[in-house]
Amino acid sequence: MKRCVRQIALLLALCLLLPVLSGCWGYHDVDELFIAMGGYLDRDPITKEFILYSEVLKPKGGTGGEMVLEVVSGKGDTIFAAIRDALIAAGGRLYWGHTQVWVISRRLAESGIIASLDMISRGTEIRTDTNVLIYDGTDMRELIESHSDNVLQNSMAEHLNRMIEDYRRSGVFVATPIWMVLGQLSSGGTALTLPLLEVYVEGDGDQMEMDVKSIAVFHSEKMVGDIERDYGVFLYGYRGDLKKEYLLYLPEINDLPANALEVTSTEYKTQIKEGPDGLKASIRCDITANLTSFQSEKDYLEINTIVFIEREYERYIREEFLRMVREVQQKYGVDIFGFGQQAHIQLPQYWQKVKGDWDAAFRGMDVDIEPHVKITMTGLAHKPLVAAGSD
Repeated sequence: MKRCVRQIALLLALCLLLPVLSGCWGYHDVDELFIAMGGYLDRDPITKEFILYSEVLKPKGGTGGEMVLEVVSGKGDTIFAAIRDALIAAGGRLYWGHTQVWVISRRLAESGIIASLDMISRGTEIRTDTNVLIYDGTDMRELIESHSDNVLQNSMAEHLNRMIEDYRRSGVFVATPIWMVLGQLSSGGTALTLPLLEVYVEGDGDQMEMDVKSIAVFHSEKMVGDIERDYGVFLYGYRGDLKKEYLLYLPEINDLPANALEVTSTEYKTQIKEGPDGLKASIRCDITANLTSFQSEKDYLEINTIVFIEREYERYIREEFLRMVREVQQKYGVDIFGFGQQAHIQLPQYWQKVKGDWDAAFRGMDVDIEPHVKITMTGLAHKPLVAAGSD
């Protein structure tokens, strides 16, 4: 009798464990679950409703197992409501686990991006390493459709993801995943910056192209403007965001031709001091690089000329870096560089006095930089080539 009771109890326990051991609490048919490759957020200028566009992959049908790309959209008072509304257009559930990028329109960014990213980051399917970008345009669909003739990538999201990887070498911008954006917004140490995209007409006016226009600057959660994308090598270099080699260009100077360096190492050291007129930041910049692009019939690459090129790069870096800092101080007054973090570490007592209004202290800060450039390789083992018949 006792043995029978034990067998019945064991059987009941196994039955209760079956749902847990199955690893599946529900199911969705394949034709009802669509992969969202990219998410694009905008805001209706009249109704103020959120607008969501998404590139989704759907089964084409038939026996080939092919997938087709379709753009679906939804609207709502919240991001969640817009996502729910998009389900109607999609005709099934959207799966966000493979989303490659989130793009936010400029007008939405100017009103604040926390509402957008907060909802996105709370999604259990959405990866927080998905990159965030800003689009400077009035029609988000125009951005998505500008990729329609590209045969190398299946979607605009995939194209943007590849572009981010390609641009890392140029130093124009660095990848900014959701977790980093949320961290900068909550820390208050360094103001947020994001890549700003644009769509423009190429050729005879029948081909739309997309590229990085500039770097969007934020005050708290709101976008307040943008700076030149060429500042990226100095901004991200100073912040330590350029982990790999990147290129630095020097325009033509007198009879010295334009040339380029491949920067192999960058190190910035900042000293913050308090003076009678406020703070002063003294920066030392050490750059080691290879000369990768240099075209001239003259033999400039003697040791004296190499030293001259190094000095010209130092002058160029100093001028561009200071021009960038002063532009940000005067136009936006937000610390996108992280000087506040240095002040917090080096002058903790002073920081306690100004941390409530660091922007004011930053606007009045005196900044100077002392670059040191060392060219270790020229890439040339012979004299410059001269075309036959040239004078």
